Amino acid sequence: MSTPTFNVLSQPNPDLLLLQKVTGKLDYSTDHVFEGKLYAAMLGSPYPHAKITAIDTSAAMALPGVKAVTTYLDCPIMTQELFYVGQEVCGVAATDPHIASQALLLVKVTYSVLPFVTNIDAAITNNTLTGLIPNTNEVGEPLTGGWGDVNAGFAASDVTVEDTIGMSASYQHSTLEPRSCIAVWDNLVQDQLTIYTDCQNPFSFRSTVAGALNIPLENVTIKTHGTGGAFGDLNFNTHNVVAAVLAKKAGAPVQYHLSRKQNYLSSTQQYADRGDIKLGAKSDGTLMAIQATFWTDIGAFPWPAVGDAISPLQITFNVPNASFTGHTITTNKPQGAYWRCVGEPGGLFDMEPVIEQLCAKLNMDKVQFLLKNVKTMNDTDNGSLGLNAGQSGLPFSSMALAKCIQDAANSIGWTTKWHAPGTKVLSDGRYHGIGISGFVCNKGTSGGDIDCAIINSTTDGGFFLNVGISSIQDTVSALTYLAAEAIGVSAGDVRIGAYGDTSVTQNCGGQGGSTRCITTGAAVLQAGLDVQSQLFAVAAPMLKTTPDKLSAKLGNIFVTGTPTQSVTVAAVLAASPNPIVGRGYNTYPTKMVTRTTCATAAEVAVDEATGAIEVLDMVTADDVGTSLTHNGTTNQIMGGAVQSLGYALMWSWFVDDSVGVPMNPSFLGHRFPTQNDFPTPDNFTAIIEESYDKNGPLGVKGLGEPPLATPAAAIVNAIYNATGKWVRSQPATPWAVLKALGKSQ
Repeated sequence: MSTPTFNVLSQPNPDLLLLQKVTGKLDYSTDHVFEGKLYAAMLGSPYPHAKITAIDTSAAMALPGVKAVTTYLDCPIMTQELFYVGQEVCGVAATDPHIASQALLLVKVTYSVLPFVTNIDAAITNNTLTGLIPNTNEVGEPLTGGWGDVNAGFAASDVTVEDTIGMSASYQHSTLEPRSCIAVWDNLVQDQLTIYTDCQNPFSFRSTVAGALNIPLENVTIKTHGTGGAFGDLNFNTHNVVAAVLAKKAGAPVQYHLSRKQNYLSSTQQYADRGDIKLGAKSDGTLMAIQATFWTDIGAFPWPAVGDAISPLQITFNVPNASFTGHTITTNKPQGAYWRCVGEPGGLFDMEPVIEQLCAKLNMDKVQFLLKNVKTMNDTDNGSLGLNAGQSGLPFSSMALAKCIQDAANSIGWTTKWHAPGTKVLSDGRYHGIGISGFVCNKGTSGGDIDCAIINSTTDGGFFLNVGISSIQDTVSALTYLAAEAIGVSAGDVRIGAYGDTSVTQNCGGQGGSTRCITTGAAVLQAGLDVQSQLFAVAAPMLKTTPDKLSAKLGNIFVTGTPTQSVTVAAVLAASPNPIVGRGYNTYPTKMVTRTTCATAAEVAVDEATGAIEVLDMVTADDVGTSLTHNGTTNQIMGGAVQSLGYALMWSWFVDDSVGVPMNPSFLGHRFPTQNDFPTPDNFTAIIEESYDKNGPLGVKGLGEPPLATPAAAIVNAIYNATGKWVRSQPATPWAVLKALGKSQ
């Protein structure tokens, strides 16, 4: 189908909450003030695996200013057996945060220390140590799947390569805002609980809080506006339940704002992956077979599974024969969770060196190999296992990976800059490298969420969009532009109304999987069309015609084909006998599969004397279907690249395996990149590809996660091109580069 011309979308529209954000006026969870508010603090486990045999909180409770104490005996999210350092042992609420912290020192806990394991190889070898899963450290049966005959595929191949790469980096989510909330009970209204919190899914939080406390859903309200980053960590609800229990016991509002160290220890971490990968191809570069086994160190608790590390190999390439196995292993480390791009960055890190080795054996340019083998609109999906199960054989609603790869390569000057590994030296003596990575992502799809959007109107021509999600990025803002396009008014005519408040909005699912713009967007589109239909019903008599003969554009309703025969939307709203309120729900096709795609080309300089790496140039091309707002789209792409650079070169979660204790629970310890670590703005390019997705509302699909995966892989590939040596585990620090070069241990 031809791509329509938009009046509001695909423009440099601003974030409608930007002024509130930069002036400090956007309200975050702990900005709310309540008389008599108490402050919570939490005692965490000092051991990676232990059982509480006795706990005495009497001295803490006797400290002046302490109003409530909670432990596993009365808090439903706490457990007597503890599985990682930092897991919740005892919460205290006091009139002052310093008193609450002091009270924790008075809590007397007796532990029975149990065997533990924090190293995945030890967990695989001795499969009874974590205590999480009886008789094994593996979560369920191995994930297996594939198609064709891999043995026949390798027999038909002219070239094969096999290697084991990893582990990929493990690190804490490191949100700018730690987990934070204020819990308030209104005892005058049948024990009504309101929680002001940072979260990705208000309605899921409402359900889990109500379930944990065994109270009806209607007794719980979640309110979330500003959220200072989430990246997957704020799908977890423990801080809200702790605050609610303490507030109930104290009879006063309780603020629970985790310290930075506590947030590092008791919140979630990105899991690490290792891949054993074998590839086979014909001499012309045609990929014939993939055989891969992945292992994921999930940390404490058996979720999520390994599937997303497999995904890039599974759904990116046209290959007639493939076999995949995935093992999810628990260890006594902080709980694993999906980070902004889930397991795909680790999966790309594992697979890219093997693909590069195949290209080298074939004597084939990497870009040409990718263009020869990646999925196109003429192909069908390979989704057969993990998160992709059940989608195999479906056609694509859009597919622009080849264009992403070609545009990224062209923009960085691939054909003139590529060279054999370790053969180009810059004028300052450093080695030059260039790399590229592209993949099909399983995020940003239409999914199965039940989403609802509401659009209210004013009698003078204004509209307010109400949606049940928080303001983590500018998704709420972007959706208002979709609403304006659907109604037929100007961008400024639709404002942000209520959002992130379960008492006045309806469920819009969770802000994860890059899904809100396509799923909530579908509901917003339907709500906008509902408004337009009601407007046309009122306008038709005013224009002496029927509703089916009308069109709307930029705030005017007119007879189709006769723009001069028109009336303003404001005039129609003023004339309407009843308020116009639009409602919409997410409905999605099932006969096509939505896949987002991205590609990154990166150029680096490597100092072989020190191992220092400088990223000289980076180009990332992302297919977004339709861009709701070019400003927001560009920010998402470049923000993902920034995070990915940190993932490639700096971030890591160091755990001393001998004692099971994380050693770097801080921003400084996780080594966050600064502005000096990025290319200059002139050498840092985001390319917006618009493929118009047939499943998405007005062609939209998701963007939050895909930009994060390929930049890190492209950087690692570029380091190899510079040095001729692989950094086989993350991060690619200077000492890791020196080790790869044989210059250090």
